[in-house]
Amino acid sequence: MENKTVEPNSELSKMDTNGDNIISQKEYEESERAIRLELLRNQDQKEDSKLKMVWYSLFSLMVFPLLLMISSVFGLEDSGKHLSAMSSIFFLTIGGIVSVYFGADSYQKRNGK
Repeated sequence: MENKTVEPNSELSKMDTNGDNIISQKEYEESERAIRLELLRNQDQKEDSKLKMVWYSLFSLMVFPLLLMISSVFGLEDSGKHLSAMSSIFFLTIGGIVSVYFGADSYQKRNGK
């Protein structure tokens, strides 16, 4: 079997860890493992950011009614009316965000992706 050499400035030269311009099976497997690990890290960060988005959305659902109560306690009737007018679309939007997250998550788990 012939040895295949690697050009010094090519993309494949990154796999050649010992600098002999030959990519061994071990070097190839380590490179693939590093690529898979990076993809898993990226997927994990993506899931974490989705989860943070949902938690912030749910937190805002808790804070919004408090704003209505605070505006009525301090006698800011106009503010309370404006917040009340916004509440229906606000709750609908936040509910949509949370339901899409959980729906997509269960769909991905069900289909094994």
